[in-house]
Amino acid sequence: MKLRVPPEIAWPLFVVALLLSSLGTGAAVVYFAGSDGGVQLVQEQPAAQSPDTGSDQETP
Repeated sequence: MKLRVPPEIAWPLFVVALLLSSLGTGAAVVYFAGSDGGVQLVQEQPAAQSPDTGSDQETP
């Protein structure tokens, strides 16, 4: 038994499903973006105190 949905009902349902999936994806992105505590600031080391890279060549 195959269920046939008329196009005047199927297309609006399809559009609503796309909108809901877009909203769900956006909400998930916002949730996971803030779940790790947000932006983490890292202090930069001055060039004179940077660790040695092991290269014998000087950088220009």
